[in-house]
Amino acid sequence: MGKNVKKTLVKVWNYKWIYLMLLPVVVYFLVFRYAPMYGITIAFKDYNIFKGIFDSPWIGFKVFEKVFANKNFWLAIKNTFVLNLTSLAVSFPLTIIVSLMLNELGSAKFKKVTQSILYLPHFVSWVVVAGIATNMFALQNGTINMLLQRLGFDAIPFLSEK
Repeated sequence: MGKNVKKTLVKVWNYKWIYLMLLPVVVYFLVFRYAPMYGITIAFKDYNIFKGIFDSPWIGFKVFEKVFANKNFWLAIKNTFVLNLTSLAVSFPLTIIVSLMLNELGSAKFKKVTQSILYLPHFVSWVVVAGIATNMFALQNGTINMLLQRLGFDAIPFLSEK
């Protein structure tokens, strides 16, 4: 064994705990970042699940030619850009306006409740948000309708067309 190899092995042994702490990160990148790159080759093959990635015949860019030749593909690309640009043009100024309005509120309690309601969908699953909204607006046991009935008003069917 050469002198440089021994020196390197001694350094590795001296810093073994650092390498051990680095191991989960290396394994993560190998499993979830590097290994899936083999799947990219499926796009260039006539993939058969029984033959696997490496034994399936190579077809090159035929799949991409078929996709790009489809008129609906370009319509989908156009629609994607229009929707994203429209969303950006509407949501960006709207969030700034709402932020400025919230900043000018006098009641700190109302401000915190409003901020919580507005930020809730960003931190909680949409399924949970839908469940909360359903519980709030339900005709029989909804929070808002129970409050209205206690104040002497009729219940409002928020979640129905009647």
